[in-house]
Amino acid sequence: MLPLHRTFVLNIMGSKDQIVPDDDVWEYDRLMRMAAPHADRVVTRIVPGAKHFWNNQRELEALDRSLVRWLTTVLPKIGL
Repeated sequence: MLPLHRTFVLNIMGSKDQIVPDDDVWEYDRLMRMAAPHADRVVTRIVPGAKHFWNNQRELEALDRSLVRWLTTVLPKIGL
């Protein structure tokens, strides 16, 4: 069980994901926010043009940028 009072969540998907429908991502986001004591710690990002498997350099670079941007905001909040 995750210690939800200390957990930060990042959901990332590509806008051209053919495996996970857009509606499912936003429903998952909604459910995570409902369950989390700190809903502001749940973040969902859609990477334009990316597919489900992140299998080309452009997609991986976009994923990397999203992760770095998120970590830049989260790490200071947890003292790292």
